[in-house]
Amino acid sequence: MRFASFLLFPALLAASDARFTDELWIQVEAMVQQHLPQKPPPAAGLRNALRALAEKAPRQEWREALNQRAAEIPDDRSNILIDRIGEKPFPEALAAILARLWIPWEINKDKHAEATVSQLTRMMNSVASTLDDPARVKQAFLESAREFYSN
Repeated sequence: MRFASFLLFPALLAASDARFTDELWIQVEAMVQQHLPQKPPPAAGLRNALRALAEKAPRQEWREALNQRAAEIPDDRSNILIDRIGEKPFPEALAAILARLWIPWEINKDKHAEATVSQLTRMMNSVASTLDDPARVKQAFLESAREFYSN
């Protein structure tokens, strides 16, 4: 019995780490379900936004990872997402970009986007434990998701 508990602990720990992004997804799930028949619009400006987000990242390894992901995306010369994240602190900017990536990935299951979405959700869950005001981050995610479908 003690051995079985020991094996389950890492799984339980990993599951609790995802609680914040689970809450984010619940906020937009109905909207996503409503738009499932439609192909979601592309995340214009993603490359530039990931680079801007990298500049705000509180950890060096996150800056490197975000810049690497940005380098893998074709440049569309759009600043739409940069305007969206503006002067927001890293957690809110991350939430805004995460919404723009996660929704199309959930609908299309694009293998190229999967690694980026996974990496950003891990960052978000890591940052979540340090948030003074998680409601602001949740709001940034929701607003970005709404804009995604309204454009």
